[in-house]
Amino acid sequence: HAAAVDPVALVESARDWAAFGQAQDPYLTKVSPQPAVDRQGQTVPRETLMAGSEAAIALCREADAKAVCSGTWEAVDTSWELANSAGLHCAQGRQWVEASLVAERVEGDDWLVVSETVSAEGEIDPRRLVQPIVERLQWSRKRVAMPTGRLPIVLAPGVVDWWLAPVLAALSAQSVRLGVSPWGDRRGMAVAGPHLTLVQQPSARYGLPFDEEGTPTQPFAWIERGVLQGFTAIAARSRKLANRPGATGFAAMAFPNRNCFRFAWSPGGPRRRNCGRGPPCG
Repeated sequence: HAAAVDPVALVESARDWAAFGQAQDPYLTKVSPQPAVDRQGQTVPRETLMAGSEAAIALCREADAKAVCSGTWEAVDTSWELANSAGLHCAQGRQWVEASLVAERVEGDDWLVVSETVSAEGEIDPRRLVQPIVERLQWSRKRVAMPTGRLPIVLAPGVVDWWLAPVLAALSAQSVRLGVSPWGDRRGMAVAGPHLTLVQQPSARYGLPFDEEGTPTQPFAWIERGVLQGFTAIAARSRKLANRPGATGFAAMAFPNRNCFRFAWSPGGPRRRNCGRGPPCG
């Protein structure tokens, strides 16, 4: 729980620090049509968290007696509330549980470490956490010789972050304003193959009904079947670009800045990434 803050001291501190920051055009979102949403998720008692962690370790040890296991289960309780002098006042609360398990095994000079993390808005079945770890431990028991010759290219999930970085930079309204986005004048034109769609899904798990400017979040396709539809921007920049507000104004460096939120891509079923607020999807 956050400690109480003296509002006068907070304002004075903000005023003093403002002298060292960059000047920003003031833009206040007026009363949002998105009503405040009740607190989402469930409260999980400490005893339940402890029991889940102990059960996960026991299941892992049962499958592999040589494994040294450690687990962390925690309940997260967060809330967001926005208010400004233009009449905006909206709030959202959310609770979830994060559980992680690490299994280590040492055989001679070999040291194997496998881990898994899941999250849920309520209790977590320990078997859901343990199953992928046990599977990897079982894989490690079979040793094979390193193949030679022509090998297939395997892209790990982390490669998506490398690929998204230049794409998100090109989708930034700030990049368009500075003239460094290669897609600045290509809205409504193809920028990728017809198989690619990038969308925002604010109603997905751990989503928010508004961004940190108070703009209501809404589904929107930044790229639809390869065709550029719009850019990520804070509210003031969206107006200047005649851009449909996508509610991507999330705080960065103490003031709202554009940031992707609940990004998903298709086809083959969207694989969600947490680029906004909340924990990673499990």
